[in-house]
Amino acid sequence: MCSGELLEEKVQEFCNNNNRDEGQIWQVINNVHTRTYGRNIMWEKEQYQKENNLKDIPMAEQFAKLNLVYRAIEILKGLQECIKNGWELE
Repeated sequence: MCSGELLEEKVQEFCNNNNRDEGQIWQVINNVHTRTYGRNIMWEKEQYQKENNLKDIPMAEQFAKLNLVYRAIEILKGLQECIKNGWELE
């Protein structure tokens, strides 16, 4: 199982290498994950926080809690390919 820390590092590295905003990239990862797998991790995170009276937890931690880090890393790899091909991220 991959850790949330590893995922956080990968996202930060991606953002630094591609001059992208981390919040924007998490949104794109969530959107791709929702469309591909039918699970909106950002919504699940918000529900979990609300049910457990928690402050904002990192998206990487939520992916790790659900054992879905590998999916987020695969999405990042796909985003990197898009950028290499000159496509804009929405």
